[in-house]
Amino acid sequence: MSDQNSSKAVSPGKPKAAPTPVLVFREAPYGSSLVFTAPERAAEIDRLNRVIESSETWGEFRRKIGPEEYAKLYEDVFYKPEPDDDPEDIDEDQLE
Repeated sequence: MSDQNSSKAVSPGKPKAAPTPVLVFREAPYGSSLVFTAPERAAEIDRLNRVIESSETWGEFRRKIGPEEYAKLYEDVFYKPEPDDDPEDIDEDQLE
């Protein structure tokens, strides 16, 4: 028996080009500039904006996005919380 994979020849030629990144854009909601991002990130931001707009309180927003998403947002804005940290108990003086 021969191994079919070992008999494949690699042809010299042009190296494969890296895939072209796909970006989407929109006008910034609070300015006159454009914001560019990947489609996945745009969908994520759109979902968060819709949850913010449909929430009457911060607690309602937190419940709608769930604890994992909230922890990720909190880390992006402030700092990475320790596993035992409850964001409700964080002293705002620590954030300055």
